[in-house]
Amino acid sequence: MTTHDNRQSVTDNVLATIRSGNTRMKPRWHFILRAILVFVGVFIVSIGIVYLASLIHFLLRQNGMWFAPDIGMRGMGMLLVSLPWVLIVAAILFIVVLEILVRRYAFAYKQPLVYSLVGIIALATLATFLIGKTGMHGMMYRAAREGTLPAGAPLYGPFPFGEYAEIHPGIIFENTDADTFILERVDGTTFTIIITEATRMPNTYTPAQGQRVIVFGVPVNDIIEAVRIRPERDDAFIPFDSRRDKRVPRNEEYSFEDMPREEPRIPTPYPQEEQ
Repeated sequence: MTTHDNRQSVTDNVLATIRSGNTRMKPRWHFILRAILVFVGVFIVSIGIVYLASLIHFLLRQNGMWFAPDIGMRGMGMLLVSLPWVLIVAAILFIVVLEILVRRYAFAYKQPLVYSLVGIIALATLATFLIGKTGMHGMMYRAAREGTLPAGAPLYGPFPFGEYAEIHPGIIFENTDADTFILERVDGTTFTIIITEATRMPNTYTPAQGQRVIVFGVPVNDIIEAVRIRPERDDAFIPFDSRRDKRVPRNEEYSFEDMPREEPRIPTPYPQEEQ
């Protein structure tokens, strides 16, 4: 049987069903309402996917696990263990629901399933990057921590750090000397950071008060002999004391390429009053 015969057979069956009176016409508003509901569903589910994906990214940066791969394969294992799997499963379910909804449209169901999935993931990734630039999660994190957003407390912390945690995102609270500084971690815990000859950090970088850094090393009695120090941007994570954060100098972006090192500034002593 040819394709033409198949089409003719389908047409005949449809016409026979109509003549028999077994069909019922649906009003136009029915299709319009269904299209509107599908569109609203796509919009809401898309917002949910973007929110969950950007929240996962924010949480991983806030607890330092986003930087765990710097350690190597062991860091990759740490990242996998610390992933917020509940949020990830929820995001996957939202993606499945969105895929079901968009398959109702011709541009989606005429394409292979993998194409639409890749498109959804790509758009969600781009939106996650854009949301991260807005600082939305940072504002909600501060509100949850200060008690003005109680509903956000289960999502936005506090972030538990183990006794032998190896990754410490925080802000340099004070420089005690050229090779030592005080780090205030994002959970408010302070550590004395010791820089040794084996410490890895950018050649052009000198730790300074108020800068955001990631310190790698195991604490011993509130002292960390840094294995690596990684300077970060101002929007990398939210420090513990947001009020002090408004007064600290902004980080510069550093690379591991050779650049002239700035000489440390020596504070000018106050003149002594004559007796």
